[in-house]
Amino acid sequence: MAKRARFNILIIIAACVVFTGTTYASGIFARNLSIGMSGADVEKLQQLLNSDPTTAVSSYGPGSAGAETDYFGAKTAAAVAKFQEKYARDILTPARLSYGTGYVGPLTRAKLETVAAKLFQPTVSTASSGPAVPEATAYAEAQDVSTLQKSLARGVIPQWAAFAALHADDLLIFGLSNDKVKPGDILVVSGFGLDPDTTIHFGNKVSTSVSTSSGNELIVKIPSIPYGVYDVWVSNTRGTTLGKTPFKITIGAVTDNRPMIFSVSPTHATRDDEVTVTAKGLDASGNNIYSSLGIIKSISSSDGKTIRFKVTDLPNAYGFFNSPSLNKFTVTFGIRTGDGLSVNYGYFIISK
Repeated sequence: MAKRARFNILIIIAACVVFTGTTYASGIFARNLSIGMSGADVEKLQQLLNSDPTTAVSSYGPGSAGAETDYFGAKTAAAVAKFQEKYARDILTPARLSYGTGYVGPLTRAKLETVAAKLFQPTVSTASSGPAVPEATAYAEAQDVSTLQKSLARGVIPQWAAFAALHADDLLIFGLSNDKVKPGDILVVSGFGLDPDTTIHFGNKVSTSVSTSSGNELIVKIPSIPYGVYDVWVSNTRGTTLGKTPFKITIGAVTDNRPMIFSVSPTHATRDDEVTVTAKGLDASGNNIYSSLGIIKSISSSDGKTIRFKVTDLPNAYGFFNSPSLNKFTVTFGIRTGDGLSVNYGYFIISK
C-alpha cells in the first residue's frame, strides 16, 4: 500500500520534475519537498527564499521575512519557481525545462545547498562584501533608515534582516514590480509602512490612483506624465522616502506586457468543476497553463481577460484523484502568452 501511495505522488509531479543522478552535499535539504509538506527544512527554505527580494515567499503575514513557517504552501511553491528560474542554468536547463515548477527535487536541492552554504555560513564579513547573514540583523539594527534602504537595494543585507530591524513608524520601499512602464500600466511597489493614505511620487509628479492590500504593498496605475526617468518615492503620516530610495523607473513606449493574474474561481474545486481565471494581457489564442499538475496548451480567450479550463484538463489530475493517500491538493499555476510567463501565480485547491 505504501509503495502504491508513493507511486501516485510521483505521478502527480511527473510533468514537473526530471529525476537525475545529481549529487549534492547532505545538509539542510535532505529530502524532496512539495506542497502540503512540513518540517524544519521548509522553514529554512522560506528563510533562504526570503533572503532575496526576487524570490521572497510573501511580503506580509505567514511566510514573510521574519515570519517563516514550517508549512510548504502555494506561496512557497511560487517562490521556489522563481528561485528555479533565477538559477535556470543549474536547475531547469539540465532537466530540459523552461519554467520553474515549484517542486523541490534533486537539482533544486543541489542549488539550495550551494546557496545555503554561503547564506548561513558563520564567517565574518568584509567591508567590501557586506555583513554575513548571521550578523545581518545586528548590522541592520545599527543603521538608520536611509542606510538600511540603500543596503537593501544593493543586496548587502537580506530582506528578512531588514524587517527584524524595522520599527512600527518606519517607511521604506523594497522593490518595484517593473522598472520600465508606460502610462496606464499597473505597478506594484513593495515596502514597509505603506497604508491606504500613502502617496506614490514619480519625481515631482504625483499619482492618485493608488490602492493597497497590506502594509507591505501598493498597487498604482502609472499616470499620464511625460516620458522619462523618474525617482520613485512615497510619503504618508510616517514620513517620506524622498532622498532615501535609490529606485528609478523609466516611463516610455516600452513596457512589460506579460500577463497578470487577477482572480481564480472557484478557489476550492472538485473533479467536475471548471476553473475561470481573469487576467490582463491574455492572447486571443495560444495561452498555456503551466501548473503543478502539468501543462494545458492553447487555451483561447475571447475577451483577452478570461480563460477557462476543467480540472480534468490538468494532465496529472488523475494521479491526485486516484491516490489513496491524498485528499486535498493546492494547484499552483502561471499563464504563458506570446509576451512571456505571467508576473504572478494563481492557485486553487482541489479535493475529492
